[in-house]
Amino acid sequence: MRLLVNGVAARLGGGMRNLNPLIVALAEELTNADIEVFVPSRFEVKVTHPRVKWTPIDLPQGVSLRRLWWDNVTLPLLGRSADAIFSPLNFGPVFTGRPHVICQCSALYFDKPFIKTQPLPIRLSLEAGRLLAAVCMNRADAVVTPTESMAAMVRPLLWDKTKVSVAFHGFDVKAAKEMAERPMTAAAEQWSEGDVRLLHIGHPYDQKNLPMLARTLERVIDLLADVSVTLAVTFDEQHSEPSVTEFVDAAKAYGVFDQVSFLGAVANHDVYALYQHAHVLLFPSTSESFGIPVLEAFSVGTAVVAADIDSIAEVAGGLGYLHEPSNAAQAAQAVLSALSEDSSLAALRRSRAAEFSPKREVQIIAQLLRDAVSSGRQRPAS
Repeated sequence: MRLLVNGVAARLGGGMRNLNPLIVALAEELTNADIEVFVPSRFEVKVTHPRVKWTPIDLPQGVSLRRLWWDNVTLPLLGRSADAIFSPLNFGPVFTGRPHVICQCSALYFDKPFIKTQPLPIRLSLEAGRLLAAVCMNRADAVVTPTESMAAMVRPLLWDKTKVSVAFHGFDVKAAKEMAERPMTAAAEQWSEGDVRLLHIGHPYDQKNLPMLARTLERVIDLLADVSVTLAVTFDEQHSEPSVTEFVDAAKAYGVFDQVSFLGAVANHDVYALYQHAHVLLFPSTSESFGIPVLEAFSVGTAVVAADIDSIAEVAGGLGYLHEPSNAAQAAQAVLSALSEDSSLAALRRSRAAEFSPKREVQIIAQLLRDAVSSGRQRPAS
């Protein structure tokens, strides 16, 4: 089998971090496959495989005419010599001429309550993205989502609702444990001096609900008047995202700015030491397809206080402390509950993280590709 992988959107977050191990594991599962992966020119290949070729492509970030041309003209032409195309990052070709499996792992295009909170230009952009994603999914042979809650979002847009399969993101607990033993980044020194150390991991996008962090921190400080409480966040104070400005303004307004350590972007192999030293991960995001920081925290036994949304509840499996997304008082009480919990819960969280087998995720995707190829469906490329 010759497989082309459309990974040109792997630029940030899970896409950048998870594509490399996913493809290498897929090569191990598809023992007869030669795989060519198209990635952004700045993509860093960290793991290689003799049957995987990484090909850099210079495309602008986000939806653009050049990206649409790549997905729907260049890639299908390249695909004429392939047996199948795999698009792991939300969008792909509409007309492929070859069997096509696509992963839909962004909730933002389908989360109607979140979309309604956005300014008109962003709302229109997300609506257009949902329309394009729906066309891509309907033309594909199979659609993969990382949670059942994400599947429930996309099924109403599909003519054939049976083509959706759920493959939980795989998680390597052994690697996480090893990385947790690394020294903490020097930027976390002030944060580590707190008696109660709260942590937030993630890119500062609007759906991350960052002002809620400041409100929760203020409430926790009030409830724990005799101890020092610190919060570390993995973005810079001067970050260009409007959500960061909102967070900084909220932290100053609530009088907790001095208790915040801005760590900036932290490499994936360094975040686990932060989880290891944190008492609680705060994750108030209002829209997620999966929520990988929940498993990252669980892998070292750290408690998670998160917004009560379907995907997070599904991943946490009853082991997270969930609160209404805008209720800071409830979130603060959840933090206190986490600080006084039974020590046995840490072991249960580690076991929960271990349930998300990387091998199982890859097995599901590999079988869908095999099924698509064996079906013999070849459609016109235009």
